[in-house]
Amino acid sequence: MNDNPPNRAAWCEVLDITSGDRVLVFSDQPDAPRRRLEPMGATVAVSATAEGSDRWDLVVVDRPKSLDGLARAWPRVRPGGRLVVVTDNRRSPLRWLDERTGSKGGPTVGSVTTIRASLAELGAAHAEVFGLLRGSSSSPTVFRTDLPAVSRAVLSSAAANSGTLRRTALWALETLAVRGWATALLPAWMIVASDHRRATGPSTPTGRIGVELNAQGVVVLGPGPEGVEKFYCDPAALAASIEALETLAAVGFTAAPRIIDQPSPTRLRLEWVQGTDVDANNLPVDELEAWLRRAGAVLGELQRRTRRPDGTVLVHGDLWLGAMVADGDRIAAIIDWDDSHWGDPENDMRTLLAVARERAGFTPRQRERLIAAAYDGHAKAGGPVRARSQTER
Repeated sequence: MNDNPPNRAAWCEVLDITSGDRVLVFSDQPDAPRRRLEPMGATVAVSATAEGSDRWDLVVVDRPKSLDGLARAWPRVRPGGRLVVVTDNRRSPLRWLDERTGSKGGPTVGSVTTIRASLAELGAAHAEVFGLLRGSSSSPTVFRTDLPAVSRAVLSSAAANSGTLRRTALWALETLAVRGWATALLPAWMIVASDHRRATGPSTPTGRIGVELNAQGVVVLGPGPEGVEKFYCDPAALAASIEALETLAAVGFTAAPRIIDQPSPTRLRLEWVQGTDVDANNLPVDELEAWLRRAGAVLGELQRRTRRPDGTVLVHGDLWLGAMVADGDRIAAIIDWDDSHWGDPENDMRTLLAVARERAGFTPRQRERLIAAAYDGHAKAGGPVRARSQTER
């Protein structure tokens, strides 16, 4: 795992923080959760010990060294509040993979069963268990272990954006997770305990999809899932996303998520798009050709619907196959509009075709086929000729 402190505590994003919540953190690296929680509107305090009488809406114990730490922390939780325990699983067969790829394991205080039993004795009768995976080149992946649809959505997306070894392990874990068998195999857990049961609604955070080589991730909402929530460090990226998605909705372009609401100045909630990522870097050439034809058609429609009198169009800014969600053999949506802007229609076509020009192992003839497929789909969808002109030259 990347040891950048804010990245290490990205699991904070699934804690369902309400603006004004008071949070107490016990951690050997307290700046990590603080930097995640404060932008969500929480008032955060850090303590090295559990001494004190005031109570908090949320008490976070990050990698406790013993169960005694939980006993000391629980009295600091107000009635109806929550205690969050983040701990590693020493017995996990996947832990060695995280350690090989750079993640430093922390102390383990027992199995999920042991921890939940200890919490129940203290008065925390209800607990939600989240699986937690940390990789060296991606921000943490988190999912509710009791929600099969969320497990499948999070792990399949994480696998599609990982290296070969990690991808294989995540696919195997997904198979077990949807059957409810994965909890004991996970390298780490986050257990959220309370003295009462909390309802899981459509806006409840239930998972997090980590992003390769990027501290930013996407939070999954609801048991279905029903939506996603994105956090933005850059206000310009948030503004660009909102403008793009509102524009696409207005012109009737359906292959993009719809905005649900904006719960804070740094967060945006979008409708869930059913499907999986398109793995452009590993598809056989024939399958890649088919997907580039479909992608060209979607790009053609996008540019046709948004074209202005001066010839400019809405440009996605990073339009490769990995920015598209596949549902069966169709492209259900283009996601990640953070870099969108108005510009030359050729820009997105150039990015889309980068895989045909740059991926190793293709012959010149195969590269020509891939480019021709994207052009064919684009032309049939009525995309502007200019998008196809430079590569043709």
